[in-house]
Amino acid sequence: MENLLGVINIRNLLKPVKGRKMGYDGKYLYIFFQKDSPIDPAKIIALYRKKTKELRFTPDYQLFVFTPGLAETEILKQALLLLKMLAE
Repeated sequence: MENLLGVINIRNLLKPVKGRKMGYDGKYLYIFFQKDSPIDPAKIIALYRKKTKELRFTPDYQLFVFTPGLAETEILKQALLLLKMLAE
């Protein structure tokens, strides 16, 4: 039940930033943004350069953050942290 509430919270945070999809593939936490997202790409890069050098933002509005080997509970925490940082 706790995971379900965490996922719902993530979905609600994705809407204002116009995220189409968010996921974790075991190596990267990623967000695919719509082209009309209000998030400034420069903000994304500046924000994460402070935290990690393992960031990739593609021209087709896809953000990848290198976060290998996260436990299930850590995936939700890192996703929420990323979305909250983007919403600032």
